[in-house]
Parts: sequence; C-alpha cells; structure tokens
Amino acid sequence: EKSSGSSSSKAGNGSATGQAVVNYALQFEGNRYVYGGSWNGELPYNPTDCSGFVQGVFRHFGISLPRTTSSQLVASNVRRISLSEVRAGDICMFQGHVALFTGNGYEIIHAANPRLGLIVTKDYRYSTNTFITALRVNGVN
Repeated sequence: EKSSGSSSSKAGNGSATGQAVVNYALQFEGNRYVYGGSWNGELPYNPTDCSGFVQGVFRHFGISLPRTTSSQLVASNVRRISLSEVRAGDICMFQGHVALFTGNGYEIIHAANPRLGLIVTKDYRYSTNTFITALRVNGVN
C-alpha cells in the first residue's frame, strides 16, 4: 500500500507565489458564505466562512493552516509583518475575521458574511472589523 503522504503531513510545507494564491482566491468572488462551512481548497467550491476560505486557498498549494481565525493568527508557519511590507498572498488579520491581501494596495478578498458572500474590498480599512496585523505565510513568495 502506498501513502501519498499529503494527509499525514502536518508540516504543510508547500509553496506558491503570492500572486498564484491571489489568482486562485479571486476566481471564487461572488460565491456564498456559510458560517462553519469547510472547503478542501479544490473545485467545486464548498461555501465556507472567512477562515475556512483562507485555509482552503492555501491548502490548494499544499500549505496547511489551522481552521479558525484565532488559530491562524498564532499558527507556527506564519509571521507578523508590517503593512509597509504587504504583498499579494499575505493575510489580513482582524478581530474575529481573516482575509487575503490581493497585492493591489490594501485591497482584500474575503468571505465577508452571509449577506455579501465572497467579495473584494478595495481597502481593508473600510471593513467593519477591527484590524490586528498582517501575516506572511511560510512558503509564499
């Protein structure tokens, strides 16, 4: 019996360019938001919430992130960065919410809420959520 290793690997040490991460995420704009939903990162998209969306996008590239926003904030494979360093594929972390920077200034893509679904917000500062920090995921360059 052969093991692919992907399901047993906890390192999640895949890699991708930030732009590839964003391009993958952007194709889901307009899809539904479901609180607590889970998505494996592959097609077809399964409606999920903000942290499930971010987790799924990175999982598509072989990068493991925890399921919840609070656990993504302290994951071992992310590091805090300043806003002046932000580029495509970085994480925008809010109190109770998480999004991805698109690389177009402070623009983010996120599973906003049940009413709006997956949207692009031109400037994270216009979000109703309280910003905490920006994060860079190991393996994203």
